[in-house]
Amino acid sequence: MKIKHLSLIFSMMILISCNGNNPSKVLINKNDAFLALFPKCEMNSNIRFLPTKEAAKLSDTIWLDFQNYSETTISFPDDLNLKIFVYDSTDSKQWVPIIDHIKDLSKPLVLGPKSSGMDSIASTSIKPILTKLPQTIRVSITTDANNKCYGAFIDIEVVP
Repeated sequence: MKIKHLSLIFSMMILISCNGNNPSKVLINKNDAFLALFPKCEMNSNIRFLPTKEAAKLSDTIWLDFQNYSETTISFPDDLNLKIFVYDSTDSKQWVPIIDHIKDLSKPLVLGPKSSGMDSIASTSIKPILTKLPQTIRVSITTDANNKCYGAFIDIEVVP
């Protein structure tokens, strides 16, 4: 008898939780929505940003280090295909690109494999333009190398 009651209560809970929801609406989390912007890119595998130590101040230039973890040389264009996004958590639930005072590199960048004697780490700087603080930004870089797309991203908390 107890099992029947538990089963009935469980079934009612499922029905109540589904009430009013559109079953055809697929919920996508923030990371899936971001990765959908780069569908053919391997993100955070062969190239990775190195962790930042603390929140960044809006008034400061934000320096970011990244490293080639692959076994091959990877080349980047002079702008690193660098993009900065903020997540719109309102109705749109999507990543929105923001304006940045990005200084392009003077020439394309070549990173050697981590295990080689070549430089495998590089740095870049950003200065995002934000109207709301504190806010988390997501910075990405991508490149097409060896007939494949490689990329990396990192989240950074920006404070006043």
